[in-house]
Amino acid sequence: MTEISIIDKYQQQYAHFGRMNDILYKLPPLFSTIIGALCFFSVNYMAEEKFISAGVFLFAAACCLCFWIVMHRFRLAFNAYIDNINKMDGELKVTLKKDPSPSTITALICLVNMGAVMSTVAAIYAVCK
Repeated sequence: MTEISIIDKYQQQYAHFGRMNDILYKLPPLFSTIIGALCFFSVNYMAEEKFISAGVFLFAAACCLCFWIVMHRFRLAFNAYIDNINKMDGELKVTLKKDPSPSTITALICLVNMGAVMSTVAAIYAVCK
């Protein structure tokens, strides 16, 4: 059995990180398409079928919560890759972890949270209207 060199490990970690970074920027359009389509459907049927509309709004809120879980788990894996790469880079590491501004993942999680709240409020509005 051959030992994997540190260079091979570094290249593999960096490749995985790069693929995850690509995925990170494909998730917002996916999330917004799903949530937006559900909300568009709900608004269009709110006058005729308020309970169906409310149900679809609640489903959109449930989707937001699932997306929150996805982003939370994504953050854990993404940060693990960043930590591993930074260890291998040593003094040459490039990191924004000490930057006080929110990360991209934090911003996406905030938007997904707002979508869940807004969908829930819209469901309540649809039933009470």
